[in-house]
Amino acid sequence: MQTWRRMSIFMMTVAGKYSLVRVLEVLAAIITVFGVPVLFFRSAKETEAIVLAISLSIMVCVLWVALVVRDRQARFAQAASPIHSTFHQVRDAYYSLKEGDTSHTVMEHLKGAITSFAESFGILTGTACRACIKEVWFEGEPTQKNNHSIKVRTFCRYPPKTEPSDKKFDDDIVSDNADYLSLFVQPECNYFYSNDLLNETGYYNSHWTQDAINAGRVDYKSTIVWPIRKNLEGKDHDTWGFLCIDSMQTHTFVIDYDFPIGAAFADTLYILLKEMGRQISKEEES
Repeated sequence: MQTWRRMSIFMMTVAGKYSLVRVLEVLAAIITVFGVPVLFFRSAKETEAIVLAISLSIMVCVLWVALVVRDRQARFAQAASPIHSTFHQVRDAYYSLKEGDTSHTVMEHLKGAITSFAESFGILTGTACRACIKEVWFEGEPTQKNNHSIKVRTFCRYPPKTEPSDKKFDDDIVSDNADYLSLFVQPECNYFYSNDLLNETGYYNSHWTQDAINAGRVDYKSTIVWPIRKNLEGKDHDTWGFLCIDSMQTHTFVIDYDFPIGAAFADTLYILLKEMGRQISKEEES
């Protein structure tokens, strides 16, 4: 089952990068390279059998590409409603903020948005997905601010955790997490992505011990992380936090299809969350 899943992901990636015509051109080239010598060095019956086998293989590949593309397109159609709900909830959260509603009301809209976001990817990938918004924060003197002192904490997640003091319970240092660090020090990078974290060279995070990795006892194996930020002049950037989606299954995401959805959500969240920060600061000052 896993082999078929991986082959489908591969074909989906190929279909996303190349048109069906281009795929057929490549297959035709392969036939030319390997088929012509066969005509000279094989008997008539052997040649006929080989040509037939190659033709059938091509037909299967073409049909597979078509079916995979159609399946993904069908999934996008099904995911349209929760994708719309994601941005609908962000709009409502921003409106509530401007109308002076309580922070609880604003957060309820934001929780609705992250829930719809996770549901969208559940439909797109065909497997259960988790989603969360991580907030970057720092305590201390500005001169002490660096990748080893900047932390991230969960601002909102789906499904929610039941532990008390959820926001502070999982504070992490940016430098202890390969995904956050790579995005923080490289503002030109728009995402971190892996479909097999246990075999991802150089990957580490502050919640995985070596024993847990060796035993495969981890809470997710595939992920995409988008920065919630605005790039400034030069290499400077204003990073509010990160938007994350993950799954316990490997080979879950197709980055060419899935990146734009999360990137659009992250950009929208930046505007909302920055405004929330300004409102909170005003309330604290007054």
